[in-house]
Amino acid sequence: MFKLKTSRKRSFVVEVDGKEYSAPTAGELPTRWMDRLIGAYSIENEDKRGKAIWHFMYDLLCEYVGEDIVGDMNSDEFGALCDAWNAETEDADGATPGE
Repeated sequence: MFKLKTSRKRSFVVEVDGKEYSAPTAGELPTRWMDRLIGAYSIENEDKRGKAIWHFMYDLLCEYVGEDIVGDMNSDEFGALCDAWNAETEDADGATPGE
């Protein structure tokens, strides 16, 4: 019998308006999210790839931080949140998403 014990080693933790939220880094993503991330990065057209990555990040952060919070962020705030997630992923996994 095959037994599998799942674990989450590292998370991205962010505080927004005094409340903490946690999301998995790229290396810890559930397969449903990793499939979307791989799909976004595999798009050859640079403009379409950028849009797909943006939508991936928006959907991921809405799920883990909350759509009511992420949806109300301005573009600078959202960009800073994405940059922080990418930096944590690089620190935790040794590579940025897509590498």
